Amino acid sequence: MDKYPLLILLRKLLILGLLILAVACAHAPQKEVKPQISDPTLDRASQASNSDIRLATCDIPAPINVPDSGAFELLPSIPLTPPQPASKPTRVSVSPTPQEYLDRALDLCQLSNRFWEEGDLDNALSTLDQAYSLILRVPPESPPELLQQKDDLRVTISKRIIEIYGLRHTSVRGYHKAIPLVMNRHVRMAIQSFLGKERDYFLEAYRRSGRYRPAILKALKRAGLPEELSWLPLIESGFKIRALSRARALGLWQFIASTGYKFGLKRTAWIDERMDPEKSTKAAIAYLK
Repeated sequence: MDKYPLLILLRKLLILGLLILAVACAHAPQKEVKPQISDPTLDRASQASNSDIRLATCDIPAPINVPDSGAFELLPSIPLTPPQPASKPTRVSVSPTPQEYLDRALDLCQLSNRFWEEGDLDNALSTLDQAYSLILRVPPESPPELLQQKDDLRVTISKRIIEIYGLRHTSVRGYHKAIPLVMNRHVRMAIQSFLGKERDYFLEAYRRSGRYRPAILKALKRAGLPEELSWLPLIESGFKIRALSRARALGLWQFIASTGYKFGLKRTAWIDERMDPEKSTKAAIAYLK
Protein backbone atom coordinates (compact mmCIF):
# COMPACT_ATOMS: atom_id res chain seq x y z
CA MET A 1 0.00 0.00 0.00
CA ASP A 2 3.07 2.32 0.51
CA LYS A 3 4.09 2.38 -3.12
CA TYR A 4 0.92 4.00 -4.35
CA PRO A 5 1.40 7.28 -2.49
CA LEU A 6 4.94 7.47 -3.96
CA LEU A 7 3.70 7.13 -7.50
CA ILE A 8 1.05 9.72 -6.86
CA LEU A 9 3.75 12.10 -5.59
CA LEU A 10 5.96 11.56 -8.69
CA ARG A 11 3.01 12.15 -11.00
CA LYS A 12 2.22 15.43 -9.29
CA LEU A 13 5.87 16.56 -9.58
CA LEU A 14 5.92 15.74 -13.30
CA ILE A 15 2.70 17.65 -13.89
CA LEU A 16 4.09 20.64 -11.96
CA GLY A 17 7.30 20.66 -14.04
CA LEU A 18 5.33 20.62 -17.26
CA LEU A 19 3.21 23.52 -16.07
CA ILE A 20 6.30 25.55 -15.14
CA LEU A 21 7.85 24.89 -18.60
CA ALA A 22 4.66 25.90 -20.35
CA VAL A 23 4.44 29.15 -18.42
CA ALA A 24 8.08 29.95 -19.13
CA CYS A 25 7.64 29.38 -22.87
CA ALA A 26 4.56 31.54 -22.93
CA HIS A 27 6.35 34.58 -21.47
CA ALA A 28 9.61 34.26 -23.57
CA PRO A 29 10.04 36.91 -26.53
CA GLN A 30 9.31 35.36 -29.91
CA LYS A 31 11.28 36.26 -33.17
CA GLU A 32 9.50 35.76 -36.42
CA VAL A 33 11.69 34.44 -39.20
CA LYS A 34 10.36 34.87 -42.74
CA PRO A 35 11.45 32.32 -45.28
CA GLN A 36 13.53 33.67 -48.18
CA ILE A 37 12.10 32.89 -51.57
CA SER A 38 14.55 32.66 -54.47
CA ASP A 39 12.79 33.88 -57.61
CA PRO A 40 14.83 34.71 -60.78
CA THR A 41 12.26 37.30 -61.89
CA LEU A 42 12.41 39.08 -58.56
CA ASP A 43 16.23 38.98 -58.65
CA ARG A 44 16.39 40.67 -62.07
CA ALA A 45 13.91 43.31 -60.98
CA SER A 46 15.98 43.95 -57.90
CA GLN A 47 19.17 44.31 -59.97
CA ALA A 48 17.46 46.76 -62.37
CA SER A 49 16.19 48.77 -59.44
CA ASN A 50 19.65 48.92 -57.93
CA SER A 51 21.12 50.02 -61.31
CA ASP A 52 18.51 52.78 -61.60
CA ILE A 53 19.39 53.91 -58.11
CA ARG A 54 23.09 54.08 -58.99
CA LEU A 55 22.40 56.03 -62.21
CA ALA A 56 20.13 58.40 -60.38
CA THR A 57 22.84 59.22 -57.91
CA CYS A 58 25.16 60.41 -60.75
CA ASP A 59 22.90 63.30 -61.81
CA ILE A 60 21.36 66.03 -59.74
CA PRO A 61 17.59 65.38 -59.71
CA ALA A 62 15.37 68.08 -61.05
CA PRO A 63 13.64 69.99 -58.26
CA ILE A 64 9.91 69.53 -58.00
CA ASN A 65 7.71 72.52 -57.35
CA VAL A 66 4.47 71.59 -55.62
CA PRO A 67 1.98 74.43 -56.08
CA ASP A 68 -1.10 74.92 -53.92
CA SER A 69 -3.28 73.42 -56.62
CA GLY A 70 -1.61 70.07 -56.07
CA ALA A 71 -0.24 69.75 -59.63
CA PHE A 72 3.41 68.88 -60.01
CA GLU A 73 5.65 71.06 -62.23
CA LEU A 74 9.06 69.75 -63.28
CA LEU A 75 11.77 72.41 -63.37
CA PRO A 76 14.69 72.10 -65.85
CA SER A 77 17.62 70.19 -64.49
CA ILE A 78 20.78 72.10 -63.56
CA PRO A 79 23.68 71.40 -66.01
CA LEU A 80 26.74 69.87 -64.45
CA THR A 81 29.22 71.57 -66.85
CA PRO A 82 29.53 75.32 -67.43
CA PRO A 83 28.11 76.59 -70.74
CA GLN A 84 30.57 76.68 -73.64
CA PRO A 85 31.22 80.03 -75.34
CA ALA A 86 29.53 80.47 -78.68
CA SER A 87 31.83 79.57 -81.55
CA LYS A 88 32.68 82.24 -84.09
CA PRO A 89 31.01 81.85 -87.47
CA THR A 90 33.34 80.30 -90.01
CA ARG A 91 34.06 82.24 -93.17
CA VAL A 92 33.27 80.40 -96.37
CA SER A 93 35.83 81.35 -99.01
CA VAL A 94 34.52 81.35 -102.57
CA SER A 95 37.22 80.85 -105.18
CA PRO A 96 36.98 82.94 -108.38
CA THR A 97 35.48 81.38 -111.47
CA PRO A 98 37.65 80.64 -114.54
CA GLN A 99 36.09 83.62 -116.34
CA GLU A 100 37.03 85.90 -113.44
CA TYR A 101 40.62 84.64 -113.61
CA LEU A 102 40.74 85.46 -117.33
CA ASP A 103 39.18 88.91 -116.87
CA ARG A 104 41.67 89.75 -114.14
CA ALA A 105 44.57 88.54 -116.32
CA LEU A 106 43.35 90.75 -119.18
CA ASP A 107 43.23 93.77 -116.86
CA LEU A 108 46.82 93.06 -115.79
CA CYS A 109 47.91 92.85 -119.45
CA GLN A 110 46.43 96.28 -120.10
CA LEU A 111 48.15 97.63 -117.00
CA SER A 112 51.42 96.16 -118.24
CA ASN A 113 50.96 98.00 -121.54
CA ARG A 114 50.72 101.30 -119.68
CA PHE A 115 53.88 100.52 -117.74
CA TRP A 116 55.62 99.58 -120.99
CA GLU A 117 54.56 102.81 -122.72
CA GLU A 118 55.89 104.79 -119.75
CA GLY A 119 59.23 102.98 -119.96
CA ASP A 120 58.74 101.16 -116.62
CA LEU A 121 59.92 97.77 -117.85
CA ASP A 122 60.33 96.17 -114.42
CA ASN A 123 56.72 96.76 -113.43
CA ALA A 124 55.57 95.75 -116.90
CA LEU A 125 57.28 92.36 -116.53
CA SER A 126 56.05 91.88 -112.97
CA THR A 127 52.47 92.57 -114.02
CA LEU A 128 52.72 90.12 -116.91
CA ASP A 129 54.03 87.46 -114.53
CA GLN A 130 50.96 87.97 -112.34
CA ALA A 131 48.68 87.71 -115.36
CA TYR A 132 50.32 84.48 -116.48
CA SER A 133 49.94 82.94 -113.01
CA LEU A 134 46.21 83.73 -113.13
CA ILE A 135 45.56 82.02 -116.45
CA LEU A 136 47.34 78.91 -115.17
CA ARG A 137 44.55 78.58 -112.60
CA VAL A 138 41.96 78.01 -115.31
CA PRO A 139 41.29 74.24 -115.17
CA PRO A 140 41.81 72.23 -118.38
CA GLU A 141 38.25 70.88 -118.21
CA SER A 142 36.78 74.37 -118.67
CA PRO A 143 34.43 75.10 -121.60
CA PRO A 144 36.09 75.45 -125.04
CA GLU A 145 35.46 79.19 -125.26
CA LEU A 146 37.29 79.76 -121.97
CA LEU A 147 40.18 77.56 -123.06
CA GLN A 148 40.43 79.61 -126.27
CA GLN A 149 40.62 82.82 -124.22
CA LYS A 150 43.28 81.20 -122.07
CA ASP A 151 45.40 80.29 -125.11
CA ASP A 152 45.02 83.77 -126.61
CA LEU A 153 46.12 85.43 -123.39
CA ARG A 154 49.01 83.01 -123.00
CA VAL A 155 50.32 83.84 -126.48
CA THR A 156 49.84 87.58 -125.92
CA ILE A 157 51.65 87.53 -122.59
CA SER A 158 54.51 85.42 -123.95
CA LYS A 159 55.05 87.74 -126.92
CA ARG A 160 54.98 90.82 -124.75
CA ILE A 161 57.51 89.34 -122.33
CA ILE A 162 59.84 88.59 -125.26
CA GLU A 163 59.42 92.14 -126.56
CA ILE A 164 60.20 93.68 -123.19
CA TYR A 165 63.25 91.50 -122.67
CA GLY A 166 64.44 92.39 -126.16
CA LEU A 167 64.01 96.06 -125.39
CA ARG A 168 65.89 95.76 -122.09
CA HIS A 169 68.86 94.12 -123.77
CA THR A 170 69.04 96.46 -126.78
CA SER A 171 68.23 99.86 -125.26
CA VAL A 172 71.39 101.60 -124.13
CA ARG A 173 70.52 105.28 -124.29
CA GLY A 174 67.00 106.14 -123.29
CA TYR A 175 63.77 104.73 -124.64
CA HIS A 176 64.23 103.01 -128.02
CA LYS A 177 67.67 104.60 -128.46
CA ALA A 178 69.78 101.52 -128.98
CA ILE A 179 72.21 102.48 -131.74
CA PRO A 180 74.78 105.03 -130.56
CA LEU A 181 75.70 107.90 -132.86
CA VAL A 182 79.37 107.52 -133.78
CA MET A 183 81.56 109.07 -136.39
CA ASN A 184 84.11 106.97 -138.28
CA ARG A 185 85.40 106.63 -141.82
CA HIS A 186 82.48 104.46 -142.93
CA VAL A 187 79.97 107.06 -141.76
CA ARG A 188 81.93 109.83 -143.47
CA MET A 189 82.01 107.89 -146.77
CA ALA A 190 78.23 107.36 -146.64
CA ILE A 191 77.63 111.04 -145.92
CA GLN A 192 79.85 112.09 -148.82
CA SER A 193 78.06 109.64 -151.11
CA PHE A 194 74.61 110.95 -150.23
CA LEU A 195 75.81 114.53 -150.62
CA GLY A 196 77.40 113.76 -153.98
CA LYS A 197 76.44 111.29 -156.70
CA GLU A 198 73.61 109.66 -154.71
CA ARG A 199 72.04 112.92 -153.59
CA ASP A 200 69.04 112.64 -155.92
CA TYR A 201 68.49 109.00 -154.99
CA PHE A 202 68.64 109.91 -151.29
CA LEU A 203 66.13 112.75 -151.63
CA GLU A 204 63.65 110.60 -153.58
CA ALA A 205 63.97 107.76 -151.07
CA TYR A 206 63.56 110.19 -148.22
CA ARG A 207 60.32 111.51 -149.72
CA ARG A 208 58.97 107.97 -150.19
CA SER A 209 59.85 107.09 -146.59
CA GLY A 210 57.06 109.36 -145.36
CA ARG A 211 54.52 106.87 -146.69
CA TYR A 212 55.90 103.76 -144.96
CA ARG A 213 58.21 104.79 -142.14
CA PRO A 214 55.54 105.79 -139.53
CA ALA A 215 54.03 102.27 -139.66
CA ILE A 216 57.51 100.73 -139.54
CA LEU A 217 58.37 102.82 -136.46
CA LYS A 218 55.26 101.59 -134.63
CA ALA A 219 56.05 97.98 -135.47
CA LEU A 220 59.66 98.35 -134.28
CA LYS A 221 58.47 99.99 -131.07
CA ARG A 222 56.06 97.15 -130.35
CA ALA A 223 58.83 94.64 -130.98
CA GLY A 224 61.27 96.47 -128.70
CA LEU A 225 63.76 97.12 -131.51
CA PRO A 226 65.70 100.37 -132.10
CA GLU A 227 63.81 102.93 -134.15
CA GLU A 228 66.94 103.65 -136.20
CA LEU A 229 66.29 100.36 -138.01
CA SER A 230 63.40 102.09 -139.78
CA TRP A 231 65.99 103.57 -142.17
CA LEU A 232 67.17 100.18 -143.43
CA PRO A 233 64.70 100.21 -146.37
CA LEU A 234 66.34 103.44 -147.55
CA ILE A 235 69.59 101.51 -148.04
CA GLU A 236 68.00 98.27 -149.21
CA SER A 237 65.38 99.50 -151.65
CA GLY A 238 65.08 103.29 -151.44
CA PHE A 239 61.60 102.64 -149.95
CA LYS A 240 60.41 101.10 -153.23
CA ILE A 241 57.99 98.21 -152.67
CA ARG A 242 58.76 96.75 -156.16
CA ALA A 243 62.53 97.11 -155.98
CA LEU A 244 64.21 94.00 -157.44
CA SER A 245 67.93 93.34 -157.10
CA ARG A 246 70.20 91.25 -159.33
CA ALA A 247 70.09 88.56 -156.59
CA ARG A 248 66.29 88.38 -157.06
CA ALA A 249 65.64 90.11 -153.72
CA LEU A 250 62.30 91.92 -153.78
CA GLY A 251 60.37 94.56 -151.82
CA LEU A 252 61.10 97.20 -149.19
CA TRP A 253 63.26 94.83 -147.15
CA GLN A 254 64.78 92.96 -150.10
CA PHE A 255 63.83 89.39 -149.17
CA ILE A 256 64.91 86.59 -151.44
CA ALA A 257 62.21 83.97 -152.02
CA SER A 258 63.56 81.32 -149.62
CA THR A 259 64.10 83.76 -146.75
CA GLY A 260 60.68 85.33 -147.26
CA TYR A 261 59.05 81.88 -147.19
CA LYS A 262 60.94 81.04 -143.99
CA PHE A 263 59.45 84.10 -142.27
CA GLY A 264 55.89 83.58 -143.48
CA LEU A 265 55.75 85.50 -146.77
CA LYS A 266 53.63 83.70 -149.37
CA ARG A 267 54.62 83.60 -153.03
CA THR A 268 52.39 82.25 -155.80
CA ALA A 269 51.75 82.94 -159.47
CA TRP A 270 49.36 85.72 -158.46
CA ILE A 271 50.77 87.28 -155.30
CA ASP A 272 54.15 87.91 -153.72
CA GLU A 273 53.91 89.12 -150.13
CA ARG A 274 57.46 90.42 -150.25
CA MET A 275 55.90 93.50 -151.88
CA ASP A 276 53.35 93.90 -149.08
CA PRO A 277 54.72 96.71 -146.82
CA GLU A 278 52.95 95.53 -143.67
CA LYS A 279 53.65 91.79 -144.00
CA SER A 280 57.21 92.26 -145.19
CA THR A 281 57.90 94.61 -142.26
CA LYS A 282 56.58 91.97 -139.85
CA ALA A 283 58.85 89.38 -141.47
CA ALA A 284 61.82 91.77 -141.32
CA ILE A 285 61.30 92.32 -137.59
CA ALA A 286 61.18 88.57 -137.03
CA TYR A 287 64.41 88.25 -139.03
CA LEU A 288 66.14 91.05 -137.09
CA LYS A 289 65.16 89.59 -133.73
